[in-house]
Amino acid sequence: MLAIDEEIPYPLNAGKRIRTWNLLRHLAARHRITFVCYGSQDQAGFAEMSQLGIRVVVVPPLPVANSPAFYAGALANLASPWPYSVARHHTARYARTLERLAAVEPFDLLHCEWTPYASYCRHAAHLPALLMAHNIETTVWRRRTEHAGGMPERFYMGLQAAKMERFEKRAFRRATHVAVVTAEEAQTARGWGAPAVSLIANGVDTESLCPQNDRPEPDSVLFMGSLDWQPNRDALLYLVDQISALVRAANPAAMLHVVGRQPAARLRERVEGVPGVQWVGEVPDIRPWVARANMLLVPLRIGGGSRIKILESLAMGKAVVTTSIGAEGLDVVNGRDCRIADEPADFARAVVELLEQPALCQTLGESGRRLVVEHYDWRELSQELGRAWQHAAACRDAEASNC
Repeated sequence: MLAIDEEIPYPLNAGKRIRTWNLLRHLAARHRITFVCYGSQDQAGFAEMSQLGIRVVVVPPLPVANSPAFYAGALANLASPWPYSVARHHTARYARTLERLAAVEPFDLLHCEWTPYASYCRHAAHLPALLMAHNIETTVWRRRTEHAGGMPERFYMGLQAAKMERFEKRAFRRATHVAVVTAEEAQTARGWGAPAVSLIANGVDTESLCPQNDRPEPDSVLFMGSLDWQPNRDALLYLVDQISALVRAANPAAMLHVVGRQPAARLRERVEGVPGVQWVGEVPDIRPWVARANMLLVPLRIGGGSRIKILESLAMGKAVVTTSIGAEGLDVVNGRDCRIADEPADFARAVVELLEQPALCQTLGESGRRLVVEHYDWRELSQELGRAWQHAAACRDAEASNC
């Protein structure tokens, strides 16, 4: 199997990396996998992937995000028919590497790990292709447009949403098989003409992530997420600007710990000065921070797919307060497995009530742990993906009526 993606999915400090790593590590025991991505052989994760039995082929990396070249490309993209997340990642050197491998080695399947990389499928057109959609990217861009700051940003985001919708619909129709994360996204994929669709939910390693014996710190709550992803930045600012003051008005001792990787300097500066907020930044292991908190706060207003960080916290027996968008794609029941609130006052009220009722926090966490163990273990989910691979590989002709 030939897999293509943007990067080595390591270290495991972002939801997409966690999903890719865990699904592939289980499947590598039963399949021969060649993984093509941007990077270098001396970077973190290359040796770890090799230890799993996965052959990694690296292509010289792209310019760093938020660099002058990155912003110049974003501006030039105004004249491109492709969305920027597609155009930025599509390079001649990557295409040549893929063409060379596909031409000389007997692969059964092309696995495209991220929707923007569907632009490369034509460089291995003789292979059936499974497209992994971590999100419906069009939905993410539409929500970014809704929460954009001013008219120029709203125009640019809206243009990206329109470009992505055209690209994504075409990619779904052309793929042999599409794998999605939620039932809602499966319905969208079928409506867009995907010939075959599998639901492969997000999951969690229920053995390494389990309840700890440590008692949480009084009045402590946690926000965690990759802060180089705009939906998480928006969620953090929404939490700090519109919710945290309401929580502290009712509970002055409440302390929000912010754990996240690769924040912009101005984001950190803006958050650090807020009363009742402790900036933690990137950590090597999230488990101690989850263990010391009473609950995880996930006030997402933008996004797609489902939230691995919610599953991780539930696996550790922690209560979660989130929004309807944060809970999308998860079989959680409001009041049984978590608390869901979409308005700042309602969100703050839920946090305060749980801080005042430790027994209720514990009950929510225990229910969430049971849910995760029964339905969201990576071992079972990898088998679902394996079956999707087998179906797609059997469709040597993507137009076959039984595929």
